[in-house]
Amino acid sequence: MMLQILCACNYQDQDKNTVANTDTAITATFVAYQKTLPPPLPPQRTSPTITPIPTETKEPTLTPTYTATYTPTVTPTRTPIVPKAHPEQLPLPRQDFANETHLFYGRPMLEGNNYPVSHYRYGMTWDGLLAPHLGVDLANDKGSMVVAIGNGTVIYSGNDDTELFGFRNEFYGNLIVLSLDQKWNDRQVYALYAHLSETDVKIGQKVTQGDIVGKVGESGAALAPHLHLEIRIDDARNYMSTRNPELWYSPLPGTGVVAGRILDKNGLFIPGHMVKITCTDQGVRWVQTYWNQWTPPDDNLSENFVFSDIPEMQCTVESEYAGDIISQSIYIKPQDIVFVVLQHSF
Repeated sequence: MMLQILCACNYQDQDKNTVANTDTAITATFVAYQKTLPPPLPPQRTSPTITPIPTETKEPTLTPTYTATYTPTVTPTRTPIVPKAHPEQLPLPRQDFANETHLFYGRPMLEGNNYPVSHYRYGMTWDGLLAPHLGVDLANDKGSMVVAIGNGTVIYSGNDDTELFGFRNEFYGNLIVLSLDQKWNDRQVYALYAHLSETDVKIGQKVTQGDIVGKVGESGAALAPHLHLEIRIDDARNYMSTRNPELWYSPLPGTGVVAGRILDKNGLFIPGHMVKITCTDQGVRWVQTYWNQWTPPDDNLSENFVFSDIPEMQCTVESEYAGDIISQSIYIKPQDIVFVVLQHSF
């Protein structure tokens, strides 16, 4: 059995009192997962404990997903500690978008789970209980082999007790940062691997895609063994230069990606909003839009949600906002990104 609440992460540069309150509020919340088809709905704020909902096991697909069984508790009242942004606080969506498929890189786990934790994808906050996520978390056993997602050079390998890569030291624990050879529009791309049990490469070392660089651990601010992976653009040490990794690494074989924008009547991003993706495999997938301004969207796509590793099939993307339900039918293509724009009338 493995643990799915993985990181008591606070990525905002807050004052000491706020950080202390966050550390107090986020207790050791452990979530065991089992393999099924659809991920569950996110936890509710109003109940002190979460009662597990039985999930009917479906026929397996090419997409490994996980259903969480919740165990007590974050706080007795589950009071959100991270305020959701107002739409006007978020960056303005691009008026157009360049449907450029990045998907340059491989996956970071040699074996085991390469699928992100559903409740804490990029830009999500576990319904306001954690700070917005700046990467993806891949739950794996301690000691599982971590590999280079692309050819590159190791620019950091070690602990962050003296080197600052997050909002404070001793946050990522043992980490590795790769400067990747495959650039994007002449801009440098970096991969950051965090919470490792050990690092197996040295600064300045050249690596090839698939080379073992370290092992999964729970160092730093981790609550359970997992790999935290980030993609950063231009500045490896600036944790506000992140982008959603699900737009940069390749989907699992036979699967593709849906990304898009959920907008209000004024054409502004709607933050922290549920998006449902129902597909012909009877699976119901879900993701929340980026919670606030601390999770930058892609420079070209200008998205506020992404969901990767959906097998090739017909799906429907649905959003309900202020009683207005809108949807769009899409077809998932392997190794491709389908882009959706849903704008509400309220």
